[in-house]
Amino acid sequence: MSTPPVIAKIQLGQLLKQYRDQAKLSPEQVSEHMRWHGTKLSRIENGYTGVTDAEADRLIQFYSVPAEDHDLVRTLAADGRRRVSYGHVRTDARAYVGMLAGAKRLRAFAIDTFDGLLQTEDYARALLTESSTATRPVDRDHLISGRMQRQEIILSGNVALEHIVSEAALHQLRTHNDVMQGQLRQLLQMSALPNVTIQVLPFGRPHPAMGQPFTLVDLAQPERTVVYIEGITNSFYPDGRSVETHTLVYDRIKALALSVEDTRGLLARSIEEMENDQEEVRGDGA
Repeated sequence: MSTPPVIAKIQLGQLLKQYRDQAKLSPEQVSEHMRWHGTKLSRIENGYTGVTDAEADRLIQFYSVPAEDHDLVRTLAADGRRRVSYGHVRTDARAYVGMLAGAKRLRAFAIDTFDGLLQTEDYARALLTESSTATRPVDRDHLISGRMQRQEIILSGNVALEHIVSEAALHQLRTHNDVMQGQLRQLLQMSALPNVTIQVLPFGRPHPAMGQPFTLVDLAQPERTVVYIEGITNSFYPDGRSVETHTLVYDRIKALALSVEDTRGLLARSIEEMENDQEEVRGDGA
């Protein structure tokens, strides 16, 4: 069975770096031998760029890769170049979607919205209608369909999800009362799953990630953590010390957030408040 392209490139990059280190070759020596310019070797070793069959063979020879690993290097190189359909996903977000297939845990911090892996279809539709640049209904339909399909990785229990969200998210889309009630009920249901943890960060608790949501993707094989930051028009995957920094920031936010049980209590109270608001509106209209 072939390896997903994003995961294959990461595995190949780590394997090639391992053999370069064993061969005691510097990045400069490899770049000169391969006639590569700029940061190409770094991008290959960090899993952002793949290699051709010819490049794989030259590296196998230059690094003196053991014969038993020749096929592995070539297979990973080929898998990394495979074209797969990510559905209607922004080009810059495809790496994140591809990594989900090889993730063992996701640690997501959100501010104004709940993670797409926890959203109801109605909430996703209201969110995209209010805030997305995907203005055509058909585009929104495709985005929502893909989002709902990706939730299977959580519902199957194969991937653990830790979701910390600012209390602000509980107050967004309040004009869509029924939609928000349905979304909060879904959060209560999902939080009962053994592989899902949901915590709310209350107002009035300053933290190191003010205004900056992010997701830590912990891969199973190879064991590696990738930072994913989604912007309005672009997504970013900072590496190096940034991974360590974001991990420390996440742990700090987690310590400031409500406990899982207190979060469930807050969600239940929020649902009750919205139900009462509905009753008052109905009473005023009677």
